[in-house]
Amino acid sequence: MTRLIALFLTACAPPASTDQPPKNPPKETASESVPEPDNGYQLHSDPSGRPYFAEEHGAYLTQFLAAMKEPSLFDRGDKRPEFEVRFLWLRTFHDPISIRIWSTPKGYMVRTVRIKQNEDYSLAGTLVDTTRLLDDAETKAFTAALTKAPLAAPMNETEETAGDGGIDGASWIFESSMEKKYQKLDFWCLEHFGPIRYETLVEDTSKIRDTSSLLKFALTLLELSKLNIPKEDIY
Repeated sequence: MTRLIALFLTACAPPASTDQPPKNPPKETASESVPEPDNGYQLHSDPSGRPYFAEEHGAYLTQFLAAMKEPSLFDRGDKRPEFEVRFLWLRTFHDPISIRIWSTPKGYMVRTVRIKQNEDYSLAGTLVDTTRLLDDAETKAFTAALTKAPLAAPMNETEETAGDGGIDGASWIFESSMEKKYQKLDFWCLEHFGPIRYETLVEDTSKIRDTSSLLKFALTLLELSKLNIPKEDIY
């Protein structure tokens, strides 16, 4: 059984591919100096000095958000939007990506950031950093996916066990700040072998929310990012 679980933990990640920044990204910026990944225990703050998460919770993730100059959704301050969601995608063999959407009087804004990750997992600079207003069709697609995505409820013990990380694969992290309530969800390899992996690791899968709607929500955000990620590099 131990060997079987190990196989599923590693099976979700495809072999390292040549996923490169899109040929025609909306905007490319010159490479900048960014913090190198630490041992996962150092807490980084957002550009305003606010914590990204509760103390020591998600410390490893803060290095990527800080390098992307992303704001905290956990500690939003008084001037943050009424509504905000962020999808942080950390793949073993590809560059880290963040897609954040928030409300404004004019409509929904989307910011997409992609930073370069070297083979030794150090961060080498910003590849894509764009911010724009969603058009009517994009807004409709976003709100339709958002309505069905179960973002509000915290992860239960069963979900934390089933969604725990493996060796090679990808973390799919969803943050939301809606109606003054913050929530963070963290699933491993949402695209591949989800049901099989869940049934292998937990006895009662009925306690796991509909991850297919979360997957659809994430894929919608990727479409809105205009990064043109190859299908084989989604894992």
